[in-house]
Amino acid sequence: MGSRKDKLLKFWNQNRMVFIALLIVAVLFYPIGLIPELGHYLVGLSAGSSCQFFWGLAIRCIPAPQPILLYFALGGIFGMIASSLLVLAKTVRNNKGIFIGVTTTIFDHSLKAIFETYAHGTYLNNTIFGMLMGILPLLYLLFMWQFFTQRAKKKIPKN
Repeated sequence: MGSRKDKLLKFWNQNRMVFIALLIVAVLFYPIGLIPELGHYLVGLSAGSSCQFFWGLAIRCIPAPQPILLYFALGGIFGMIASSLLVLAKTVRNNKGIFIGVTTTIFDHSLKAIFETYAHGTYLNNTIFGMLMGILPLLYLLFMWQFFTQRAKKKIPKN
């Protein structure tokens, strides 16, 4: 019977891709999350609003910048662009775990861009909707992990 260390090592090797993906999502959460706030800030500043940045990933502009749709949309667009640029790095394209983590971040910012723009009140004030916004990227990550795992199994020749 294998030791505990052997079992842990086997578990790590079988699931390394998803652990790396989760680590990448966690590492990118805050720095990439700052970029959409920069988009909100730029619209607020250009509209003549007094904007205050909060390190908890929030911007408050008084009065509300006009056009408000641009204010909400530009934040999400900045987030999508910033996370999408990471795919240009060769390391991201060559490592499946990193690729899954980065594309999960892109998916998350795309969702936020769409819902923050078109369903802003619900996006900010509905806790169930907020949980859904957290669950969908996780489901995307698990789907991608399953996809790459199945793809790798198909490539293994059977004797």
